[in-house]
Amino acid sequence: MTIDSKRLQSEESGGSTRDAAFVDDGSSMPVLSKCVPAWLAPLPEGFLSSSEWERIATFFLIESPCLHQSARRVSIESLWGKRPFANGNLKKVLQEKVTKKLSLSLKNCMPKDLEECLVGEGMQDEFYRNIDRQLAVFVRIRGDGNDSAWMSFFYHLRNAIAHGRFTVAVNSKGRQIFIFEDVKPTVKEGSQVVSARGVIEIDSLIRIIDIIKRGPEGSLEG
Repeated sequence: MTIDSKRLQSEESGGSTRDAAFVDDGSSMPVLSKCVPAWLAPLPEGFLSSSEWERIATFFLIESPCLHQSARRVSIESLWGKRPFANGNLKKVLQEKVTKKLSLSLKNCMPKDLEECLVGEGMQDEFYRNIDRQLAVFVRIRGDGNDSAWMSFFYHLRNAIAHGRFTVAVNSKGRQIFIFEDVKPTVKEGSQVVSARGVIEIDSLIRIIDIIKRGPEGSLEG
């Protein structure tokens, strides 16, 4: 199966602002996942008490940069200016210091194209086995200020953490990898509809946090 490049939006492209979240138009079969998938292995001993996890959970969940997701939201606009992913400042820094330097790839698409995107990127049901790369494939959030590729990524990451739909593994390079999946309810008993899957190094998540919270001046370091 090939990917239609017109359907697959890269992180540089824009998005619709019609809805507050993704909308499945029903034109294709949804990608399903079990309510409790087998890959949700026990977390490494001591991980939930680690300083890395504290920072990740605090920032992406409690202080979620996504609009309307937390009363304790970190205002990235106060640090990076209005529309930080549209005016190019924060977007450019994250592209240079994360997507390029750390080889993290973000692939976003419309709901009807998700299955095709997942297949094309090798992110089907056994996506959690391929952890020597950093990749996230997800449905782009539509509207409500969270419709850029990065904000959509943060939105799905926030949901995965909030719902406990993640695990941590060590890849062949000895690096800890955060494996996650975001889903939404479905009428089919025992299954849920997939909206995002990703594998990303713990160190990369920490790097994203540092870049955002340090602001433009601090991002010049490293």
